Amino acid sequence: MRNLADSRHNRTELFVKECKVEDSDKFFSRTVVVTGDEKLLATDNGKIMIKTVTNLTSRFTDRIYISLTDSQSALQAELVDLALKAGAESSSGIPEKIDVVISIGNSSIRGDFGININSDGWVSYLSCNNNVNVFENSMQNSIGAMGASCFASAEAFKRMVEISGCEQKWAKKHPKNFTYSFLTNSLSKDNAPFPNDVKINEDVLLVGVGAVGSGFVYALSQIKNLTATIDAIDDDAFDDTSLNRCPICFKEKLGQNKAKVAEEYSTESLQIKSQPVKFNEIQDKLGSKLSLVVSTVDNNEARYQIQSSLPKLIFHGATGQSVANVSIIKFLENACFCCIYQSNSSREEVISHEMGIPVTEVKKALENNAKFTEEHFALMKEKFGAQADKFQKFVGLSFDDVYKKEVCGKMEIKTKDGTKSSSVSFVSFFSGLSLAAELIKFSSDTLQQYPMNTRKDFLRLNLLFPETIIFERRPKDPNCSLNCSLDAIKNVYSKKWNIFSGVDPVC
Repeated sequence: MRNLADSRHNRTELFVKECKVEDSDKFFSRTVVVTGDEKLLATDNGKIMIKTVTNLTSRFTDRIYISLTDSQSALQAELVDLALKAGAESSSGIPEKIDVVISIGNSSIRGDFGININSDGWVSYLSCNNNVNVFENSMQNSIGAMGASCFASAEAFKRMVEISGCEQKWAKKHPKNFTYSFLTNSLSKDNAPFPNDVKINEDVLLVGVGAVGSGFVYALSQIKNLTATIDAIDDDAFDDTSLNRCPICFKEKLGQNKAKVAEEYSTESLQIKSQPVKFNEIQDKLGSKLSLVVSTVDNNEARYQIQSSLPKLIFHGATGQSVANVSIIKFLENACFCCIYQSNSSREEVISHEMGIPVTEVKKALENNAKFTEEHFALMKEKFGAQADKFQKFVGLSFDDVYKKEVCGKMEIKTKDGTKSSSVSFVSFFSGLSLAAELIKFSSDTLQQYPMNTRKDFLRLNLLFPETIIFERRPKDPNCSLNCSLDAIKNVYSKKWNIFSGVDPVC
């Protein structure tokens, strides 16, 4: 079933759905071995890399082996437990058949396909096809380490798609050697010392602790010497679709509020405070907390609500299929949320198009918080045929929940054995990690020349084609529904934050 919500999902010959654990193929009975160089794994970077790659890869494979030396038995046991909690079958040792080996640094273990990673400061290194390189590792910085793990998970995913009979070209293209700098968001070795202490003086308001928001929280929790206060807003609970893509969600967290789980990732100097409510319920009470908003919401209604509050600065992360997007929105200088996410269709019209149910019926179901009925299923069956059969089991559930959890957003891949579903945890993680990196650069006196907002305000990277980066500045749209180009609106914003707008005041 084709998802047409193009504002959220870009076209890459596949499409995304949120996949329940029991509906996910958990990558087709393939085996991944995670290993690493003993000396490298004794460093902070090494530990972060192997923990993060185990976390992300366990979301889309059902068999993951951890193979470390006897001296690393405690770390090995911790990783096996992590993979089990994330939903994969896991044990220590080396299986007879190995489909993918992911090695932190170099390793003597070989499989049909090998991925070696390392990091140096802000830089992530990756090498594929057992093409082992000697990587630098002089600067400890968890950003580059987590990035390397993210890219490794993406390449492991592509390899599994390839050997599962997928005929699409992207599955067969693996970078022989790949370098990415989170300092300059470029395919380079651009680097700089990480600050000894990072203090984010402004309170940060995180709106949404779903897939991207979870990645943001996870990334911040791994950064040493970070002092910050984060208010995490989300009224939703983790469910079994979350297990496939949220790095802070594990089996024992299912059913728990997302913001409250995020609060557990507080450290001695990182304070995360949960707000288990909807943004619009406390919108008028936030005041100065709107100075710096990190938005990870995935629908236009929520984006418009945030922008209508006129935050001083917005960091926004989003995903679309295999693409991660990061934006920095400075209201007076560049496109606002309403410019970026213009929509000529109402939510009801989008749902109607995607589910094959008349707009009047969709509107009635949403307004009355109605159930998904046999009549709804029959309409879907009429439009989509056998593809709609799986929706019959959702009859009797909330109509809105059926749409949000079963239609909006699963990745389905066509192979010789039929259509398979799997998660792409690494895409949302890259977006969340990039938000964390931008926040660090923005808040550090020694890194002021590097944040995106000083050069370009929009980054798009396709994790299946990581060598291609779109990096640009987006102008205001004169047709923006908020009319953000008008001097009157700019003056309201400027007065709120006591800044000079460069326009004459409106009397």
